[in-house]
Amino acid sequence: MGVPIALFYRDAYWKFAKWWGVKGPKKWLLTYMHKRDLKVFAKSCDIIYFPSPSMADLFDFRRREILPPAGEYHGDHTRKIQHRVVYVGGVTPRYGTQQLLEAINLLHKRGMDIKLSLVCRSEEMQNLKAQDLQKKWITVFHASGDEQLASIYAGADVGLIPLQRDFYMDFAICVKMFEYMGYGLPVISTDCVETKRMIDRYGCGLTCKDDPQSLADAIARFYSDPEKIEEYRNNVKKAMSENQWRNRAQKVVEDLSALKKK
Repeated sequence: MGVPIALFYRDAYWKFAKWWGVKGPKKWLLTYMHKRDLKVFAKSCDIIYFPSPSMADLFDFRRREILPPAGEYHGDHTRKIQHRVVYVGGVTPRYGTQQLLEAINLLHKRGMDIKLSLVCRSEEMQNLKAQDLQKKWITVFHASGDEQLASIYAGADVGLIPLQRDFYMDFAICVKMFEYMGYGLPVISTDCVETKRMIDRYGCGLTCKDDPQSLADAIARFYSDPEKIEEYRNNVKKAMSENQWRNRAQKVVEDLSALKKK
């Protein structure tokens, strides 16, 4: 009926992620269904949106646009340096939790008193080593939602994304980065391609290799210059002024309106 159609293709783990975990007949069936979907999208959709340029480059549709994750900015967060970092996410090797704990331990061996707020699901506690939970520098929370997380973010200086790099993580963009920045926090992340691209573009934090030593060095570098921390915070404000959900919605409105006029 001539109605413009746009589709947001968020995930392609079935095609690229080594850790998909599906095997045998189930994998064959699901892969077939995903490929069938791609054919329907190509035939029916005027625009296919992707969360990153790297992901868009992997597909061949007649019009590809970038629509990365975004966030909501919760206001200025002028605060004194508290020497506390925060991690919110899964407790698995893929998310780099163990290398994060090893990095904080290395910093304490260097004489740096850095504390960690770790926010995870209660059922993932079994993935944490007992000796790590006994460290005086770690506090574990089971929290979710803006109301519960706001106070945790307010007590931290920087948000951490210690992902293990792989082909999939390189083209993905972690929505948690925008949540951190929405609460005024700079970001320290492993150098996954698209995450690094965003951090470098705005100068809103630091990136490092995906190993404990490199992560520890990045955290130490972050705290070595208080004036630089203030610069990161100011850059976070700029990043969030251009990357709120309403900015993404406005792009979709403009793209589809232009098609309708034709």
